[in-house]
Amino acid sequence: MFSKTAKLLPITRRVNYTIIEKCQRGCTSSLFITGDKARESCAILTPHVNLDVRFENLELLIENVKLRGMNIDIHQVKTSWHQYVALKDYISQLDKEKTEAVAKMKSAYSNNPKLFKTYETEKDKVREKMSAASQELWNLERTAVIGGLSLPNVLNLETPVDGVEKIVHSFGSKPVSSSDHPSHLEVAEKLGLLEYYDSSYYFLKDKAAQFEMGISYLFMDKFCDTGFVHMSNSDFGRSITVEGVGLDPRDAESVFILEKDSNAKDPLSRLHLVGGASLVSFCGYHAKTITHVKHLPLRYITMGRHYNPESSNGLPGLFSTWQSSAVEAFIASGDSIGAQEEFQLCLKKLISLYENLGYHFRVEYLPPMKLRPWESLRASVQMFSMSLQQYIEIGSLSLCDDFISQRLLMCCETNSEKPLGFTHVVSGTFVSVPRLLGCVLEYDGEKFSLPPKVMAAM
Repeated sequence: MFSKTAKLLPITRRVNYTIIEKCQRGCTSSLFITGDKARESCAILTPHVNLDVRFENLELLIENVKLRGMNIDIHQVKTSWHQYVALKDYISQLDKEKTEAVAKMKSAYSNNPKLFKTYETEKDKVREKMSAASQELWNLERTAVIGGLSLPNVLNLETPVDGVEKIVHSFGSKPVSSSDHPSHLEVAEKLGLLEYYDSSYYFLKDKAAQFEMGISYLFMDKFCDTGFVHMSNSDFGRSITVEGVGLDPRDAESVFILEKDSNAKDPLSRLHLVGGASLVSFCGYHAKTITHVKHLPLRYITMGRHYNPESSNGLPGLFSTWQSSAVEAFIASGDSIGAQEEFQLCLKKLISLYENLGYHFRVEYLPPMKLRPWESLRASVQMFSMSLQQYIEIGSLSLCDDFISQRLLMCCETNSEKPLGFTHVVSGTFVSVPRLLGCVLEYDGEKFSLPPKVMAAM
């Protein structure tokens, strides 16, 4: 239940940078700090970027970007990356030459002063070449490395690429209704269950507030009984974690920025309001960590607030709120096979839990156009809105592979002889309470009552 103070949250939906600040920022990434900004910004970590692997099947990558509707010039990124790698090799060679020149200088210092001067001149020339090459390298970092970080995750084979959602499960019969069916806002107002002002300002009352508590505890208890660990996450995340997940920390439609922190000394490390029930909060715990494979998989779950800027979907009422109560899960596995097994097992449990509520719903695999950059596969749990005559997503489960782990260095190890690997992540919003409540209100109408399973969980 939201209090009236919710409207006073110190957040801003847009940060307008001045021309001077844009020049001072130089690079456009909080995750990867280019060399020319290394003295001004603290590089907490350096993401693992290996675009050679991504470019092995160039046609598949181009098709991936096209299917997602992203505007990325893959050929330009590839060209810049090859130039970047070649230039790094060239700088390494120059560094060896400088080291050799210094060694020769030490040898000739006391024996041959004239030869010492020759070696010193040679070292200075090499240093000048390195300085010029470094400047060029920093420029390439913006198009090669940062451009590479903008590439999306590889698509899973189960993701439908024909542009049409793939229904993998359906429960109950789709309710019959007309376009003039009362909306959930009308039903809630008539029953005295909701005071709604706009998408950023509302609060639940009476049975609606009880529903919020009961449904959250129901999902939490059921998954904790199957081995999930209850977590209590931070409501805030830094820009580096936000971008590490795959969001743009400067995009007003992606994430909130704390207004008082928007002029922070280091503009690359601003504070964002994301909510404890969010993927960003979970990743904040595991960024730059190493977990032994014997401790995997990690299964975490939490309930709390989820903050998301108003989307452009134009949905009314509880279907597009800035802040919502949610149950969020995070799973880390040691390899891709284990992650896919966890995904299917978790989806099966989620379907069973929704079936126990007794309402019609369906589960779809979404096409690439509707996936977020870090998702390779997304299962969308949807209920039918009788007033809008369309399905509304009330929960989801996403297969992220090692996309996020490579960016935030979420590593795993098997033994000391093998190199570190990256954990494979499964994440999901098991239930978005406002959206579920909105659909249930339209289903039940004035006969709205708490489902028995929800009452039992309170």
